[in-house]
Amino acid sequence: MYHINLFFAILLTLAMMFACKNEDPASPASEEITSADRDKFIGNWAGTYQCTNLPGDTLIISAGNSELAFDIILHARTGDPNPENVSGELTAQNTIIVPEQTIGGFPGSATITYSSGVLSLTQQGLGITCQGIYSVKF
Repeated sequence: MYHINLFFAILLTLAMMFACKNEDPASPASEEITSADRDKFIGNWAGTYQCTNLPGDTLIISAGNSELAFDIILHARTGDPNPENVSGELTAQNTIIVPEQTIGGFPGSATITYSSGVLSLTQQGLGITCQGIYSVKF
C-alpha cells in the first residue's frame, strides 16, 4: 500500500510541475501594442525645443508603411531651415524609436515618448542631447 501511495504522490507532483511549467509569477505581463497606441501619436504637435533659438517647434507624425511604423518630420515649424524627414517605429505602448536622424548635421538617434497627452522628444548624437516637449496636438 505504501508503494501505491508513493507512486500516486510522485505522479501528482509531476502533473503539477508540467501544468505550471509555463507560468512565471515573477515575470510582468508583456505589453500588447494596439492601434490606439499608434493612433495617439499621429498628428501635428506644437511645443518647444531647447537646442535652437527659434520660437516654438512642430513635429508632424503620420502613419508609416507598416502597423508599427511612422513617418515623422522633425522641426517642421515655419522658418526652420533644417526640417528633417525620418522614420520611426512604435516599440512599446508609449515609445517611438527613430534609429537614424541627424543632430547638428551629425548622425544620431531619437526617442519620442507619450505621457498624458504630451510628447517628449529626446535626440542624441555627437555627444549632444536635445529635448523637446510637445503638448498641443492640432
